[in-house]
Amino acid sequence: MKRAIAMTAATLMGATMLAAPALAQMDTIEPQVEMNTGTGVDGGVEAETLPGGIDQGTTAAIDGEASFDDALAAISGNAGSTASLGMVSEVNEVEIIRLSELDGYDEEMLDQSLEASAGSDVELRSALEANSALAGELEDENVDIEAVVAAEVENDGRIKIYVR
Repeated sequence: MKRAIAMTAATLMGATMLAAPALAQMDTIEPQVEMNTGTGVDGGVEAETLPGGIDQGTTAAIDGEASFDDALAAISGNAGSTASLGMVSEVNEVEIIRLSELDGYDEEMLDQSLEASAGSDVELRSALEANSALAGELEDENVDIEAVVAAEVENDGRIKIYVR
């Protein structure tokens, strides 16, 4: 029993250490929490939405504009995108993102990322050429497939194409 209590205490302390960096980034928050334990006792705990300044790096990318960091992440995920593109039969929406127009664009960093991806961009371009719907869409947008360095297939079916 003592061992179980010690393990539980150690686990809780460890979990607290993992949460500390995330909490340190948050704006000052005065949570208003109200808990109803089902015992008929109102503990005064009520969840409240956190202010918008939290997790800007991840959340901003969801609905915001693409960044150069997004492009680098897409390059590292090209293998998964290549597989996903092979299953795309109908194109809903394609967004062409020109890397040189992104804030923070760095040609040297781009080259290093492409080199580290071990030719996944070449496989991606082959998958794009093999998919007639996507190849036609890129042609309509006057995009040279050889300029494509990365792609992302979003959950809602949108496809982002990163072009050099």
